[in-house]
Amino acid sequence: MKYTIKSEIYKEGLPFNKWFHYECTNSNRVNDLIESLGIARDKVGLVIVNNHPKPNTYMLKNKDSIRIIGRIFPEYL
Repeated sequence: MKYTIKSEIYKEGLPFNKWFHYECTNSNRVNDLIESLGIARDKVGLVIVNNHPKPNTYMLKNKDSIRIIGRIFPEYL
């Protein structure tokens, strides 16, 4: 499954506020994608798929456009 992801996560190694392409092999749930990207779940505020917020259990389809928006923590301000 290939996804286009816009990362807005404060995490070393992931581009901030940039679109990138990612291929997920283990599963196609939002939660599994976040886990496979190595992002801590508590750092994720919202996941938007094709311009609609989706829950962790949402099943992604091939070539979905995904935005992962991180929670803002006081240490980043």
